[in-house]
Amino acid sequence: MFDLDKWQEIFSTIRKNKLRTFLTGFSVAWGIFMLIILLGSGYGLENGVREEFRGDAVNYLWVSPGITSTPYKGMKPGRFIRFTNEDHDKLSMLDHVDKSSARFTIRQNNTISYKNEYGNYDIIAVHPEYGHLESLEIIKGRFLNKTDINEYRKVASIGRLVEEALFKGEYPVNK
Repeated sequence: MFDLDKWQEIFSTIRKNKLRTFLTGFSVAWGIFMLIILLGSGYGLENGVREEFRGDAVNYLWVSPGITSTPYKGMKPGRFIRFTNEDHDKLSMLDHVDKSSARFTIRQNNTISYKNEYGNYDIIAVHPEYGHLESLEIIKGRFLNKTDINEYRKVASIGRLVEEALFKGEYPVNK
């Protein structure tokens, strides 16, 4: 089992070829180091993506309007498709749709103000079910509901950054 001649030959070769031995050891150590770095980066990226999408529904579908590319029943191509609340209501009635929400985004540097504080923010109009689809975490107050929609109430849900920028420590609910 233990052959003394073999081990003497191995150590003799190592002593005679110091540079080659050092470079081989360094290469192996570098390879292990790089493997650890790459695996750590991969797991970190995976965990970051999982954390980012943690609260989102896993089986949802976004439908966005666009521009027609072909003529249809005498209408020309290049028409803008517009969705209405009636389209949303019809989709909501389908048997295989559990929850649905329409979402309309206004991205034109909308100036939002409170007292003497101002900021430019996107405005996103949604239905109450949107809170369930995105798993929103409500820290203060509540999310909008069907009564708000039916009675045309002036309600808004704001994010933490908007609260910090506009309200400066003041309690934002009912303002």
